[in-house]
Amino acid sequence: KQKEEKKKKKKKKKIEEKKKKQEHKAKKEQDKENEEKKKLEQEALRNKLQQEMNLQNDIDKLKKEVDQFYNNDNLSKKKIKSRPSILMFFIGPDYKELRSMAERIGRYNAKIQEAQQIRANIMDEAIKNKTQEDINVMIQEKNVTYNFIKQYNDEFSLFGWFLRKKYE
Repeated sequence: KQKEEKKKKKKKKKIEEKKKKQEHKAKKEQDKENEEKKKLEQEALRNKLQQEMNLQNDIDKLKKEVDQFYNNDNLSKKKIKSRPSILMFFIGPDYKELRSMAERIGRYNAKIQEAQQIRANIMDEAIKNKTQEDINVMIQEKNVTYNFIKQYNDEFSLFGWFLRKKYE
């Protein structure tokens, strides 16, 4: 009986050891799967962040283009403002420059709209806020140009109506 009990105990012990080995092996496999899952999640997060950074870079490029428009408009403003008073009285401001500025307003609008569409795809709040600031600057630059055009188009001149018709 004692031998049988010892055999049973040995068998139980072997079975328990096998179970422990299997549990240990299963735990290792589970840990490995969890680690791989974490790596995949981190990679996906990195990719998403990279995509959003690329979108921000796209908006930065659009902002640079709008800034270039604004710089060109500032040169046009200087040219219009530097016109002698006597010419302003008789023929008005440089309508050709005003027209080229007005044409750029359409480009401002297109770039702003494109930036807003890109911004809609951004999920990160910090990037979204920065890009909204950039868009607000673009809108402000457009509005300054628009108001300047409006102001000078409304200026009085004796024969300016004729030139205005020509360049509109």
